[in-house]
Amino acid sequence: MIVAKAALLLWPIAGMVLSAVRGRELGIIWTVCVGYLFLPSSLSMDLPGLPPYGKDEAIALAVMLGLLVKQKQPSPDPPGRVPPAFAVLIVLLVFSIAFTWLTNTDSFTEFGRFRAGLTISDLRSGIFGLLATLVPLYAGMRYLTRVRHAEQLSCAIMILALIYAMMALVEMRLSPQLHTWVYGYFPSSFAQHFRGGYRPVGFLNHGLALGIFLALAAIVVAGRIRKGIGDRMISIGALVVIYGVLLISKNFGAFLIATVILPIVLFLPKTLQFRAAAALTLAFLAFPLLRGAGLVPLDAFVDWVASIDADRAASFETRLKNEEAFIERHARRPVFGWGGWGRARPVAESGADLTLADGAWVLRLVQYGWFGFLTYYGAMTFAVLALWWRSARTGLDPLLVAFALMLAGNYINLLPNSNFSPISWLVCGMLIANVFSTAKGEQPTSPVETDTVADRSGPVYTRFPKGPPRSPRQQIRTRE
Repeated sequence: MIVAKAALLLWPIAGMVLSAVRGRELGIIWTVCVGYLFLPSSLSMDLPGLPPYGKDEAIALAVMLGLLVKQKQPSPDPPGRVPPAFAVLIVLLVFSIAFTWLTNTDSFTEFGRFRAGLTISDLRSGIFGLLATLVPLYAGMRYLTRVRHAEQLSCAIMILALIYAMMALVEMRLSPQLHTWVYGYFPSSFAQHFRGGYRPVGFLNHGLALGIFLALAAIVVAGRIRKGIGDRMISIGALVVIYGVLLISKNFGAFLIATVILPIVLFLPKTLQFRAAAALTLAFLAFPLLRGAGLVPLDAFVDWVASIDADRAASFETRLKNEEAFIERHARRPVFGWGGWGRARPVAESGADLTLADGAWVLRLVQYGWFGFLTYYGAMTFAVLALWWRSARTGLDPLLVAFALMLAGNYINLLPNSNFSPISWLVCGMLIANVFSTAKGEQPTSPVETDTVADRSGPVYTRFPKGPPRSPRQQIRTRE
C-alpha cells in the first residue's frame, strides 16, 4: 500500500500545481474530479495527532491549498456569497454532530455485546470529517459562480467519464483489477462484483459507485447537447458510449436512473425540468415518512424487478429487511440517533449483527436522528430546491438545470445505496452560486463574455454615442 499512501499524501501538492498552472477555477474542478476518480479508495491513514486521513480529506486539503496559491491572472469575477439560510443550515449541521455525541456518551451491553460510549475524539473526528466533505461545496459556492464554470465542469466530467468507460470495458473483460494493479489491494468484496459477468470498479470503492458516476455523467453530457456546447456530434458520441457502457456494466439501478432522466433533459421544456428535479428531491426527503406510513409500493417494485432479474429482486428485498431493522432501532432514539462505532446496528441474541448497511438515508437517520438527517440532507438538497424556488426569477441556463437533474438522480440513488461524491458536492456549490448571483440581478457569466449589444443591460445606442437627440420639449423639462 505504499503507492496508495504516497498518492494520498502527495495529492495536496498536486492540487497546488493544478491551481497554479490552470487557474483557480479549473484547478478546483480538476483537483476534485481527478482526485475522486483516481485516488485510492477505502484507505484511511492514522497520522499522529490528526483525524483519519483518506480520499475525501486528501481532496479537501488539495482544494484548500490550491486556493492559497497566488494567481498570476486574478479572476475578474467576485467570489460568490454564502446565502444566510444556507449558513444557518451548516451551523445546525455541525451542532447535530455535537448533540449526537452529547446524547451517546453512555456505554451499554446488548445481548452480551459491549457498546462503548462516544468520546471527545469521536466528536473531533466527526466534525473534521464533515468539514472535509463540505470543502468542495464551499469551493464551488465561492469560485464557480458563472455559467462558463458549469461548462468547464461539464467538459471535465465528460472527458473523465469517457476514460472511465474505456476502463470499465477492460475490467468487464479481465475482471476488476485496475485498483489492485496500481495500489496493491482491492477496495471492497471481490465476490460482489461478479453477476453473470464482471462488474467494473475502476479506482472507486465499489462497482455501484462507478455505475452512478457514469449515469450522472450521461445526464450532464445530455445537458451539453441540449444547450449546444462544443461540437454536437462529439457530445452525442460521448453520450452513446457512456450510456452504452452503463447498460452492460451490471448496474441496474444507475441504468434505470439515467434512462428516466435522460429524456427529461433532452426533450422536456425547462419549466418541466425544474419541476421534475424538485419532485425527485422532495420525494427523497419525504421517503422516510412515506416508508414508515406504508405509502411506498415497495412490494410491487420488488415484483417488477423480479420479472426482469430474480437475483436483483432478492438483493433488493434483503435491503428492505435491513431497513426495517434499522428503522425499529431508530425509534428508540429518534431525535439525535445512536452515533457511530456500531452502536446503531441491531444485533441478534447471539450478539451478531442482524443487518448490512446499504441505503445512505437510513444510516444517517439511525446514527444522527431526525435532527442530523434533516440538516445534512437539507444542505445536500438546498441547491436544487433553491433553483426550483427561484426559477421564475432567475431564468437560468439549461446546463444548470441539467446539473440539477443530475443531483436529483444522485439523491434517488441514495435510497438503496450510499454514494454522494465530492464531485456532486462541488456541483451543489456551483448551483447555489449561480442561482443566488442571478437572483440578485447579476449576470451568470463574466462581463467579458456578456459584452455584446444584445446582452448589455439598459438601452444601448450605436448611432448616437450620447444617446438619441432629445426633443425641444424634453430639453425644456430637463432645464426645469
